[in-house]
Amino acid sequence: GAVPLRAVLEEVPEASLAAVVPGIEGLRPGLARMAIKEAGLIPRFVGAGAIVERTSPEPGGRCADGAVVRVHLGGEPEAPDAEPRLPDFRDLSLRDALARARWLDLDVAVEGSGWVVEQRPEPETPLSSVGRLLLRLSADSCRAFVERREGLR
Repeated sequence: GAVPLRAVLEEVPEASLAAVVPGIEGLRPGLARMAIKEAGLIPRFVGAGAIVERTSPEPGGRCADGAVVRVHLGGEPEAPDAEPRLPDFRDLSLRDALARARWLDLDVAVEGSGWVVEQRPEPETPLSSVGRLLLRLSADSCRAFVERREGLR
């Protein structure tokens, strides 16, 4: 039969579930690896694509420090000499956008609050040519995002 949740939680003390799986879908493997290591976890890549399709556990899931996160790759295989490119920050919360910018070591300027609705330079710009990333945020897009998500249920 099913194990009661309480029994499972008693085996794993709450304090040890310190690490949170970062939201890395759409990132390239190198960035995904840095993000997962920064969260105190160990990445295990599955598949051979150029971008992260999903993680297991899912983003926001809690696990013990040093736990393994399976990173499922998809899309086109990455060319070995591919130049790193700027990811798409649109629809991210400010916190997630700033975390990704930090992994990329980017200088960021932020206008507004809420969720990212516009970025300069555009996604897929070669990182070597990005001097400063401008993120324009809007609280309205947050509402629209929630409504869109609610509509999908």
